[in-house]
Amino acid sequence: MYVVVSSLIFDQGLLFGNVPVLEYGFVDSLAFFAFLLLYKEPVLRRQFWKQYEEFCIRVPRWLPRIKR
Repeated sequence: MYVVVSSLIFDQGLLFGNVPVLEYGFVDSLAFFAFLLLYKEPVLRRQFWKQYEEFCIRVPRWLPRIKR
């Protein structure tokens, strides 16, 4: 969800050649990254501990793995 929102903002900035939208996309991506690292992941680790650690091993944080 976070990757899609950020990519839509970047795509619109590129499509319309709008530098402020590209800057907003950059700030937005940093905000998502900070939110995940500083709030969401620690909460999930405390709540689910071992299961969340196993989940993190199997699932990449941002981009999906492409397997045959």
